[in-house]
Amino acid sequence: MSDEEKKSLIVCLIKEIQIYLDGGPKMPLKLAEFNFWIYIDGREVRKVLWEGDIYDI
Repeated sequence: MSDEEKKSLIVCLIKEIQIYLDGGPKMPLKLAEFNFWIYIDGREVRKVLWEGDIYDI
């Protein structure tokens, strides 16, 4: 798979990504929203919010 094909695949799978620009917590990822359902703690979700080491669905 070429780099261009990989980029195209990621663009199709991920709807939105937000990161902390100021260095924020340990994990720079603030929000991930997908174009498909994912399973977290037995629930189907499309959006995951992170605050430090804790996530919220």
